[in-house]
Amino acid sequence: MVSSTKHDGHPGSGWRVAPGLWVVLTLVFLGAGLRQPGSVSEEALVREGVCSLLTANTTEGRQALVSSVMWPPVPVLAMLLIRAFPGCGTAAVASVLLGAAAAALVLLMLERMFHAWGLGRLRYWAIAALAVHPLFLRAAIDGSSAMPVLCLVVLVAGSLVRWCDSLRLRALVYIGLGAACLLGTRFEFSVWLAVGFVLMVADLWLRKLEPGQRGAILLLMLLPVFYLAGLWLLMNWLIMGDWWYCLRSIPAAMLMPDDGAAGFVPPVWVAAAGPVILGLVSVIRRQRTGVWLAVMGFLPIGMAVCCGSRGMEWVLPAMNLAALALSAMSCAYLTQPVCGDDGRRRALPVLVFVLIAVLTIPAARSTSGAGAAADRMMRKAIADHVTAGSRYAKVFVAGYSGLRLVPPGSGSDLYVPAFDFSVQKAAHDYPGQVLYLLAPKPAGIERFDSLYRKLPLLYSQGAPGMIYDSGWGNWRLFRLVGAEPPLPVR
Repeated sequence: MVSSTKHDGHPGSGWRVAPGLWVVLTLVFLGAGLRQPGSVSEEALVREGVCSLLTANTTEGRQALVSSVMWPPVPVLAMLLIRAFPGCGTAAVASVLLGAAAAALVLLMLERMFHAWGLGRLRYWAIAALAVHPLFLRAAIDGSSAMPVLCLVVLVAGSLVRWCDSLRLRALVYIGLGAACLLGTRFEFSVWLAVGFVLMVADLWLRKLEPGQRGAILLLMLLPVFYLAGLWLLMNWLIMGDWWYCLRSIPAAMLMPDDGAAGFVPPVWVAAAGPVILGLVSVIRRQRTGVWLAVMGFLPIGMAVCCGSRGMEWVLPAMNLAALALSAMSCAYLTQPVCGDDGRRRALPVLVFVLIAVLTIPAARSTSGAGAAADRMMRKAIADHVTAGSRYAKVFVAGYSGLRLVPPGSGSDLYVPAFDFSVQKAAHDYPGQVLYLLAPKPAGIERFDSLYRKLPLLYSQGAPGMIYDSGWGNWRLFRLVGAEPPLPVR
């Protein structure tokens, strides 16, 4: 099996002539997102809350940045950079702008890539089919990490194709940097990255290289990933006092029963047609680059099935979107070996992807939550309930979803975010006050909060030093009797 070397395309080969178009597309997506404030995702609101805590230089902000593998730090760091510009620090502008910029970059990378693969003017039809797809449009304006994830997936996959076709050093650098950023944006894609690295090793093994070249290539590719992973663990040790703190919640969370399947987003099964066709054609042509791309394109669908079966529905929109974009790349790569100007043969793969895009529209149903108005009402009701018993009260809001329910700077000193909660520390920090803990239902991504690693039965049975006070939707309020001083003996 051989590697194609006909084209020397690269997803970034035309960036220097397209910054103006990138800015225009970014502003279009940004304007669409800001005109629909209700479209901002719950994930974006949580990350905006982490940014607010960090800019306020709080301990809770630093803990939220590094303490959970399900909330990686790269999107927050990118949003902090955006917030440094005037007018970008309020109304979820940073998260929406990040998604809009990533969406514009995806379209430009695909345009240069498809042009390099010989698709000609037909590439605009394939790009348009992706750009107007509801999955793409929602991710471009809702401020979630789905669009930055897609940008990094396209960068890594496109660079992998270029490396296998032409052995360009720049492509290898992009693979390493893209993989490191993807690991720090959505940890669930680590399986996809691991398979990509296995394919790289297989490709190197099949090539005739000088002694020591294979080791040097692998080191250059993996060094950014090792650097980011090491830095993340180091920050866990410095801030949380435990090297592996961000990973320790995974075993307990995976064993915990979950009823989050009600929000299950079906995988875009039809998108598998592109990688499957590419894989079969590449095997027949003995073209291993096409086989590698087909494997990378099919993998997100299998990952979506596995994650959905484990109640990890929050990552499915990103995986479905990645599957759709990789299907477009697979269909476009089918035209790579076509010689001459046979427009009909080039049009067939484009037609296949347009049909795939149309058939996957039903998978783009909305999974939005109750909204900010309901959160404000609940926040006020809890405050009235707690302060009716004592003016000297504090409510610890556990987990990342608490930043959505009680955003930092909401104007109330009653609520305190808690990412590493303990009754003893709460009693030490707020002596003599009436303390409460507001805990979310351990369903979906909330299962991975450190609270349920320490107190796995808290929501259903309570915990030592706490008594159940009241229920508020998917939240339960507990009074920390173990933090209250004993009554004086008369």
